[in-house]
Amino acid sequence: MVEIIPKSPQSSPLFIKVFFVLSIGAFVLSVGGLVVLSFLESKVQTNIAEMEALLRAEKTPEQAGLEQDVLVVQTRLKDFAGLIELKKDVLPVFTFLETVVHPQVTFLSMNIDLPRHTLHLLGTAESFSALDEQLAVIEAREEPTLFSLTNLQLGQFTGVDFQMEIQFPITFFKSL
Repeated sequence: MVEIIPKSPQSSPLFIKVFFVLSIGAFVLSVGGLVVLSFLESKVQTNIAEMEALLRAEKTPEQAGLEQDVLVVQTRLKDFAGLIELKKDVLPVFTFLETVVHPQVTFLSMNIDLPRHTLHLLGTAESFSALDEQLAVIEAREEPTLFSLTNLQLGQFTGVDFQMEIQFPITFFKSL
């Protein structure tokens, strides 16, 4: 049937129109926010990659200084370890001298040559007989492997000045 009186089209209520406009605006803002966030994420990822490359390529001055300090300490420890390995106990020399020194003989200087296991002594004796007795006492001992009187002369005022060299076996100087 045909209607004779035309009806006007029904319009939607106002709150539906407002919600429709707001939902379209929210959709546009969401899409726009997604695009902006994607752009910012790619920019941040690029910055992170550049910084990682810089960190791998270059050390900071603090890191370089610390590394240098560690290398210096490591070198010192190696040197110290080498010195400790070479360190020998010279106490047996003093014990030996304590038992063999003649009362009329005075030793003025002593030099120990550890690589050659040799003791160099510079001394003075009150007389030739005291020096002869001193030499006899040292020769009678079993510790020295080689013994020699290297210099002999009359003292400036009294007595006899001399130099002697005593060589010991390798096992005489104990390692610490």
